[in-house]
Amino acid sequence: MLNIYFVLEHVSGQGGVETVVTSVARELYSLGHRVIVFLPDASDNPVWEQLLPEVHYFFQPKVNISNRFELIAEKARSFSATLANFAKPDILVGTHVPHTTLYARMATGYVNLPKIPVVSWLHNPPRLFKDPHFINYADVHWAISTGILDEIKSFIKPSPHIYWVGNPIAISDQRIHASNQPQYLVMSRLENQQKRLDILFNALAKHPSPWQLHVFGKGPDEDMLKSVAIQLGINEKIIWEGWVERPWDNIKTATALVLTSDFEGMPMNIGEAFARGVPVISSDCHSGPRDLIKHGVNGFLFPPGDIDSLMQSFRRIESLSDKEWAILSTNALETSLKFDIHYILQRFKLSLLDFIHEERWNF
Repeated sequence: MLNIYFVLEHVSGQGGVETVVTSVARELYSLGHRVIVFLPDASDNPVWEQLLPEVHYFFQPKVNISNRFELIAEKARSFSATLANFAKPDILVGTHVPHTTLYARMATGYVNLPKIPVVSWLHNPPRLFKDPHFINYADVHWAISTGILDEIKSFIKPSPHIYWVGNPIAISDQRIHASNQPQYLVMSRLENQQKRLDILFNALAKHPSPWQLHVFGKGPDEDMLKSVAIQLGINEKIIWEGWVERPWDNIKTATALVLTSDFEGMPMNIGEAFARGVPVISSDCHSGPRDLIKHGVNGFLFPPGDIDSLMQSFRRIESLSDKEWAILSTNALETSLKFDIHYILQRFKLSLLDFIHEERWNF
């Protein structure tokens, strides 16, 4: 049995990071390992924490903290002090943001040899963070996409321990079928700087087919995006579903999931769609989509921000026969099987064999 501890920053409780951490933590726990997730404080929506094998908070803010660097330092000290109350970890994983790697490295100071390996497990490209250099404190780097892998190599000192691991996709028995008329899905936080739903709306406004769009999600730009839809004259064709805990449960038919982001890590919604046989139309942003989507095989890629190319993808998928759409659907499903969590955990294990004997992993 291993003691595997994860440390995160404050989270909303409804994002992809929480989904992935929950999946990995529960699977490792089921294999007999002790798994603890450390959070600085309660999530905005703490329901996800109830699904974790074990969760603890490590930070109580002080009123006299004056700047971001002092806050990071205080959190690092708090995590180190908190961790001293638990059994010695065999692995410390700093995930979510780069400075959790610093927290993990500082916390290893309270024990003597043998050295505890510290893992950096980012869920977005390093360049998006203010302090990407903090990942240099890690011994091992897990990259969830090839785009992130390439960026990590440019941000750290030369290291033999940088691994592409992918993100787990939850395999589903549900199979969604083609719709009789174009029916597109968006499952996204409604935040336009990254997700660029304005690109999608402008493309659909120029697309004459009898399409319908279901938007699942909430976010700070919801009112603005609804105003854009009204101004473009397409709001009556959009169903604003809001935040739904299990959005796929009541979806029976769809043409495609659509992702129009300028940047991503490894989008969970692509994997969730593929696991149900739904093709995906996505921007070919630097990190994530191209690891899953093979253009014309299980979905379509278009250059980020290119409205004309997005419209071409709509026309192409709508021109498919039922048989051709079914082939895309089957290919999407087969892609998802390659990201089953058991393959992800095997890659985790292989990345740490220089630090932990293989027989201790129990899988």
